[in-house]
Amino acid sequence: MKVVLDKAYPLAASADNAWRLMQDIEAVAGCMPGAKITERIDDTHYKGTITVRLGPATMSFKGDIEVIALDAATRTLHLLGKGTDSTGGSAASMDLTASVQAGEGSACTLKGKSEVEMNGKAAAIGGRLMVPASEQLLKQFVANFSVRLDAMAAADAEASSQGLAAAPDSAAAESLAGSPMAASPDLAMGPSSEAAGDASQVSPTGASAATASQASASQTYAAATQGSSGASASTPVARTTTVPPAPAAELNGFAFLWAIFRDWLRDRFSRKAQGH
Repeated sequence: MKVVLDKAYPLAASADNAWRLMQDIEAVAGCMPGAKITERIDDTHYKGTITVRLGPATMSFKGDIEVIALDAATRTLHLLGKGTDSTGGSAASMDLTASVQAGEGSACTLKGKSEVEMNGKAAAIGGRLMVPASEQLLKQFVANFSVRLDAMAAADAEASSQGLAAAPDSAAAESLAGSPMAASPDLAMGPSSEAAGDASQVSPTGASAATASQASASQTYAAATQGSSGASASTPVARTTTVPPAPAAELNGFAFLWAIFRDWLRDRFSRKAQGH
């Protein structure tokens, strides 16, 4: 027994979205009530099952699905499915051609032509029920297809809103990257570098001043020693240990103060010796 159906159904979706969904064979099969893809062999060959109810009888078919054509220019899908029931007493085949045609605004039309042929027990039991059952299956298929289109449109809108929300952050990052402060590290580091340069220029001058002060203290010590030696020729004085002046070194505040204090002590001892 053979049944031919040629139907057209309006869809509240764009033709591009409807065609994008139609290219997903597993999603299309999932829209058919009782149908399921069980194995994907390659891009054009699949294995699946479908359960159909014909009046009081429910029959399950298992078979193969082949994608005969998938034409993007005309948005047309051509499928061929063949299968047998679990007992092997019935066989069925379906030749389906579906296309999406653009409508006004964001609407489109889904057109489908199917040729369903059944043999064996299925044809004997559900002969007169084939046409109404097939029409009911197509209506449910279109309803499920429309629900998937709505979900696809919602997902696209959410992705678009997230992209718009991320755009200001990207623009701010690009603006910061193109700012003079980011482009020239010297602008940010300039004051610190200049301060470091000034410190490097001042440090040698301070060290030279400390060296000159230590040299002056050494000269004072030498003069005091000579005066003490001249006085000891006529008057006994306490013997002191001569300590040579420390060589000029880098800036050392503690050594500088100790040199001054040491010279002062020696000068005091020299004066006391001359008084005796």
